[in-house]
Amino acid sequence: MTQFDSDIGATTGTARLEENDFGYKFYMGNSISESAAIELFYTDYGEVTLGGHAGDTFIKNGSSFSFLNNDSELSSGLTSLGINGVYKYSLGKTQSLIGKLGLVGWKYNFKIQSPVDNISNSESDYDVYWSLGFQQDMGKNLSLLFDYEMLETDDLDLNALGFAIQVSF
Repeated sequence: MTQFDSDIGATTGTARLEENDFGYKFYMGNSISESAAIELFYTDYGEVTLGGHAGDTFIKNGSSFSFLNNDSELSSGLTSLGINGVYKYSLGKTQSLIGKLGLVGWKYNFKIQSPVDNISNSESDYDVYWSLGFQQDMGKNLSLLFDYEMLETDDLDLNALGFAIQVSF
């Protein structure tokens, strides 16, 4: 599970910010050795929605913005597809530290809807991705993973805390 944070601060009036959409990640991989693996993954980081009426304001990166029309809504979301190498450092029989480094193709979607305009735009690119985490083995084929991942782009920095249940077969 992941969650997308918009960095939007205070809102006024009837403006509403919804950042409670959780994302998800699917991945599959193959072990090269006991401590190394390669993975393919797809991540949907969820969606952020900001809505309001004429005169409502919100703050992003220290700047104040106002809605010009009633019933306006801004929404954005991010998805990615990538490949990474995995290094596993054993802390004992059932616990490991996990490090990942790879290449990710991402797509950022942005939409504005109002009574006056409906605008959609998207941007995509490839960037380096990394992740650090902890793995707790729960049995021969079941593990719990907790990780922190980082994706930096020219316009967007994504920091995600994740929790996963890994099934091996």
